[in-house]
Amino acid sequence: MEFDIYVNTTTKAARTAITGTGKPSVAPVYQSHLKLNVWFFAEGEAAALLTGSPAFVVALKDFEDPTADVLLQLTAPTDTTATGYEFEWDYIDSVALAALLGENASVPTMLEIVWVISGVRERVQIPCSIANSYARISDTAPDFTPYQVSITSAGYLRLVKSDGSVFNIGLNTGEPPT
Repeated sequence: MEFDIYVNTTTKAARTAITGTGKPSVAPVYQSHLKLNVWFFAEGEAAALLTGSPAFVVALKDFEDPTADVLLQLTAPTDTTATGYEFEWDYIDSVALAALLGENASVPTMLEIVWVISGVRERVQIPCSIANSYARISDTAPDFTPYQVSITSAGYLRLVKSDGSVFNIGLNTGEPPT
């Protein structure tokens, strides 16, 4: 997922474009790709790279407890364009994020972009939401111990539960029946 963020360095506000007042809506999905395209601009000017040698921290935090462990973090842009910066995670996942999400459909988070030039620290915070993945990779391997699985010579998948219950599922070759 890709999101564009314009940061007004005069007002320290994030927008969806240089003109207008729309606030960014950042809503990635857990265990997916996330790319933030970030442009900085002063009021009434075009987007441009920050002057000096900026140091960055882009962090995702728990909205309800911003003092808790950082959920995700980058300490440098993954790429610099002619007028902006790209911050990219191939796969947004961490133990802290998995614990925060649990079985919830989504959780509120705070995206914080911090830049430091000549010892002066500036930041902008953007409320966002992380949606749980429908195809979430389990935190642990599935437990198949309640079942014994075998394929019979008659072409059946035989499942035997730990209580002795037997289930036979017929297997066929070729196209499935209509």
